Amino acid sequence: MFSVAGDGGFALESMNRAAEAVTGRSRFAVRGWTPDELARAEGRALKRAMLEAVSSGEPANLQIAIAPEAAARPVPLTVTAMRHGSGETRRVLVRAPQRTAAPRKPKPRAA
Repeated sequence: MFSVAGDGGFALESMNRAAEAVTGRSRFAVRGWTPDELARAEGRALKRAMLEAVSSGEPANLQIAIAPEAAARPVPLTVTAMRHGSGETRRVLVRAPQRTAAPRKPKPRAA
């Protein structure tokens, strides 16, 4: 979750453990980081998607590598502007689709 600054900038407000696993960073260490600091080379693409979501009011989709390793795999993300009751956007939610577990094999029935 990123907060929206008055100047149009974004700052990381919070993230869950799944986001920690994807980014390879502690949620406590990155609080206040900008998209450029979090996503490094892909920061501009992330910020562009955030601005698109805020201006259009529609979710924006992108795929970027955000882990610190050079060989990080791209992760699909959806960016959604969170509107306050007044209509003002104060936060932007960035989320990856949930991974579903492989289907379990049914247990054999006892005869």
